[in-house]
Amino acid sequence: MNLKLNVKKRRAVIIVSALVLFIGISFAYVVAQLSGGTTGNVNVTADTTDNLQFSIDKEINLNPTQFNVLEGGGGLSDTSVGTATLLANSTTNNFSTTYYVYFQINSNNYIYTTEDNKPEIVLTIMDPNGNLITELPNNDLTYVEVENADGSEVKGFDITTASGLFNVASDYVISSNSSTNATAQDWTFKVTFINLITNQSANGGSTLDAEIILSKDERYTLAKYIIEKVYVEDGVNGLYYHDGTGTYGALEAEDNAYRFAGGDYEITDSHLDTYSHIYNEIVLANCDNELQSIGNVDCDSGNLYFTLAYDSSRTQYSTMESALEKAIEDGYITKNNVKNNICFGTEEAPCPKQNLYRIIGIFDNKVKLIQNSYATVEQLGTDGEYNGVLDYFKPPFYPEMNAGDYSWSSNYNNDSFYETGYYNIWNFSDLNITNLNVNYINYLGNWKNLIEDADWNVGGIDETIVNGGDYNIRHSVKSIYDSEVGPGKVSSAPFEPYNAKIGLMYVSDYLYASNPQYWGEMNFGIIDLGTLMSESYLNPPTASPLLEWTLSRYRNKNDMVFTVYIGAAVGGSSQYGFGMLLTRPVFYLKTNVEYISGDGSQENPYRIA
Repeated sequence: MNLKLNVKKRRAVIIVSALVLFIGISFAYVVAQLSGGTTGNVNVTADTTDNLQFSIDKEINLNPTQFNVLEGGGGLSDTSVGTATLLANSTTNNFSTTYYVYFQINSNNYIYTTEDNKPEIVLTIMDPNGNLITELPNNDLTYVEVENADGSEVKGFDITTASGLFNVASDYVISSNSSTNATAQDWTFKVTFINLITNQSANGGSTLDAEIILSKDERYTLAKYIIEKVYVEDGVNGLYYHDGTGTYGALEAEDNAYRFAGGDYEITDSHLDTYSHIYNEIVLANCDNELQSIGNVDCDSGNLYFTLAYDSSRTQYSTMESALEKAIEDGYITKNNVKNNICFGTEEAPCPKQNLYRIIGIFDNKVKLIQNSYATVEQLGTDGEYNGVLDYFKPPFYPEMNAGDYSWSSNYNNDSFYETGYYNIWNFSDLNITNLNVNYINYLGNWKNLIEDADWNVGGIDETIVNGGDYNIRHSVKSIYDSEVGPGKVSSAPFEPYNAKIGLMYVSDYLYASNPQYWGEMNFGIIDLGTLMSESYLNPPTASPLLEWTLSRYRNKNDMVFTVYIGAAVGGSSQYGFGMLLTRPVFYLKTNVEYISGDGSQENPYRIA
């Protein structure tokens, strides 16, 4: 058996142990190993000699077979102890400090084998005073009391399908009044394979890889890091808290979510009197020396270039990004004003463009991501709602991409469409069922284990709330949010929430990502292109100006879906699409996904475990 001992250099003050569980095919069979014998030491200095150390005493080794786990009998358990020891310095003989205790499940592909989801792997934890831990600080795991087939009871946390970082204790105090006799605190971790009376062979070949961590320093989930370290006050780092009483009051969603908003680039104060928009005013798109709208891709790629308005020499730049970098260098604009870039799906550095995602916000402690660039054919596949490859993706936009055109839903062969009379039902869409929630998930590999199943609101928006047929009428984003996912949403059949890992962005996600000054008067007609492109991170300068699907249908029309037009306006399209309709996957990370590094900038995106 291969053991995974994951002791990283950045964890200079922890002791880590790895846990691996296997279940065989022909019989309910588990092998579990928790590596021991490795100690990570650290000195905590006070008068130079106070000393705090962590250690693990042994491996956990479970090897249930038909000989030691009998039908109708008990389960099988093994135990390991993590110890914190403290010696005071010899000058004062008195020292007190704190530390943290974590249990981290790196990967886990177990499933429940019973219809009522009876726990099959249970973690029991005892604190240094011999007390059974029945609740974790963040309530991330469910405490259970379960019985083996012989009636024996096991108490602890159900980790059958769990994954991520779990906080066991925070700022746990340890004190010493001796420089020769160390104070020792033992944390007992016991893993139990529950012997059910049912067939557990469906978990054949399943594995669980985990770590016990004792650390002097606090470790953060991504959500906690952003809330505590990135959210300084409303607007700083582009982050806003939507409690309905903050900076923008009634314009906020009032769902206590943290949302990122605004553009990555901003005009410096010294140039605001001259320029109001970055695109079309500072950065100019040119084709055959004629000024074009930013993002115009009708020109032959060899003739399309960019210049800077303030540059009398009209230096030509082959990409919009290179022109922006020059404007930054010259002091006309600033960069990285929205700190919500995250690298997902790879540990490669620097982060490849295709692995760069943006954090829409934090909702109920779950971090919501959207792919920064449009999904490729490699990601979504050529079945489902695939219509072909778009040839618009060429320099200077996405020279490396192979983006596909996908219908929102065209599956008229599904009897459910005929029965309902609707053709814009996300629950029956092959883009949803096949391209996103099969092909894309398979493309992600083990990273899919970090994604939470979510209920996606698919009832859509009452377009009369939006414009009542008059595109000159302006409404608040809050009214759109209420109709789409808030108190006015539709959730009755056939538009009940759809549970899946992957979805698309809501219209309100897109609109709330714009500069907050527009939240009160959003127009679903054409919004000034230069304005919204420069003041929303969801319209990055490298995004091609093509149509993009949202998750929301027209509530009063049975064949229309809301789309984003030309990187600015929101309108409707037939669910068939008519070419150039692209997709950006959206999903929620599990609440216990751990923050590793990064500041959220484009060059240094957040990294997660």
